[in-house]
Amino acid sequence: MDFLLRFLLVDIPEAFLLLTISLALFNLSVFEKKKQAILFSLLFALTGELLTLLEVLYQPKVLLMFLCTTVLLLGLYRFNILKSVFMGTFAIAVMLLAESIILVIFNSQQH
Repeated sequence: MDFLLRFLLVDIPEAFLLLTISLALFNLSVFEKKKQAILFSLLFALTGELLTLLEVLYQPKVLLMFLCTTVLLLGLYRFNILKSVFMGTFAIAVMLLAESIILVIFNSQQH
């Protein structure tokens, strides 16, 4: 049950947000291709959960998520390789920044 709630309430919205931010860099709307956006979110979230289930360490997980993002953008949206890599890099950078901010907030609440 915990897996399902985390998948539906955390992972899928996070993937959708990362896609939205990445597409916004090039002034594209996530709602132009709704099916691709939903499929991207599901596959990205599923990949993250699978890597967590396999207990992959954090650094290789970030690299694998970057590769997953780039491949999904190449496959689903048919962007060229340079655009896909740039968007994937930006999406992972935003994810790392958000996780860092969350860690700082949690650590500041420990006192």
